[in-house]
Amino acid sequence: MKINRLISITIGLGTVLLSGCPRENTDESSENKADQEIKQQDVAGNEDWREQQRQFDDHRKKGTNFLAMGNEPAWFMSNNVDGNFQMVSKGQDTLKSKGAEGMRPQDLNAIVYRFSGDKGGVSVTAYNDSCQDPMSGEMYPYKVTATYRNQNGEVISNMGCGLFLTDPALHDNWVMRSWNAIKDPGNVYVDGSPRLKFRFDDNTLTGYDGECEIKGKIEPMGDRIRIFNLDYKDASCKPEKRSEFFDHLNMQEHVFRFAEGQLVLGRGMDEMVFARAR
Repeated sequence: MKINRLISITIGLGTVLLSGCPRENTDESSENKADQEIKQQDVAGNEDWREQQRQFDDHRKKGTNFLAMGNEPAWFMSNNVDGNFQMVSKGQDTLKSKGAEGMRPQDLNAIVYRFSGDKGGVSVTAYNDSCQDPMSGEMYPYKVTATYRNQNGEVISNMGCGLFLTDPALHDNWVMRSWNAIKDPGNVYVDGSPRLKFRFDDNTLTGYDGECEIKGKIEPMGDRIRIFNLDYKDASCKPEKRSEFFDHLNMQEHVFRFAEGQLVLGRGMDEMVFARAR
């Protein structure tokens, strides 16, 4: 398989990869029928995303956030949770950089990383567009270009495919237990705690914001998740003012981690803690 061949190349070169509105039943003692249908759909054929992530499980567990690869010449690139880039191109250059942070241009549906290499600036762009590896035929969610100067001062532009490595455990149903921005969630959310359901098979989000059912889109980004295009599922349950929970989530990137079996969703100083809904 082409992916395994590229990985063996990089290792051989010494690379370390590192209120009152109708809503669904939120009784934790019984899972919704819809949740059972989701599990059946996953078994029926929506497991491609999970299998692809599983191929790179070892890299994710070592802190790798993003991987990209290409051919002619074969090259492989990794970016870890600390923003450290490393790229190896067979028979050519090895590039390393620390602390590179991604930017999202307003006029481009992509993430751009820029940093300094040995011979000048390096630009890595991950376009949010599907990409097929021409050798293996495997599909990836990002088209990637990496442009830099080699040891001879020549401008090199590598093209290939990439993906973020995101913990599949996030693909589940979650009920909020606490939020440090709200002292007593039980008094605020009298009609039930907010819930979120992340689905990686179609990159969607559904849930309940304490008043109404919500829906939106997600973009898994390694240890981050971008939530955008949130809306209310039912026009008859659309409050005059969006909830604080809704506004906190929408059009933002959130860092997530797991602690003692719970999901911690953070943005700035705010942290929400969720437990799996059973």
